[in-house]
Amino acid sequence: MSVKMRIHGFDKLEYSTCGADGGLGAVDTELLAIVPDSTKYGIEKPEDIEIPIEGSDEPDIRDILRGGLKTVHIKSYDTAAANLASFFGGSATEIAPFVYTAPIKSAKIFMSIQVTCKYVEGHATVLKIPKVLVLASLVGAISDKESGYIDLEFKVASPISALGVALAPFTITNLVEV
Repeated sequence: MSVKMRIHGFDKLEYSTCGADGGLGAVDTELLAIVPDSTKYGIEKPEDIEIPIEGSDEPDIRDILRGGLKTVHIKSYDTAAANLASFFGGSATEIAPFVYTAPIKSAKIFMSIQVTCKYVEGHATVLKIPKVLVLASLVGAISDKESGYIDLEFKVASPISALGVALAPFTITNLVEV
């Protein structure tokens, strides 16, 4: 009997600051109120080059110029002040009234994320990404028929250990349901 390992269905996205050693941080904050069917991930094809030879159909050199961009995209209705501060920078008060104060200029924010998929026949897939650049926007209309949401794009960055060694940009783990 073959085991089905699938990246299927969304369960949760957790985030935190990057780990001090360059690895995955203690992903301990769950992003709530996810917009249905908004979670996507992608590893694009690497960019390749071909150096031609005069009079030949085949190139002299085929090479990869750079690896494919890796991204995770998600939308959340949870526009709590703390989430706005986490994804846009700035500050948030932790007692009522909850107030978000935007930064003077856009902040460059890196964090660790972990995306857990739903179980399929007893197995779930987890994407663990130790360092992503956060690109966020606040979208929506102020109306009775729509709700505003945070539109997040996480671009995978190269994590570097405390010793200056490059670490794996992501791992994919398959969990077994117990």
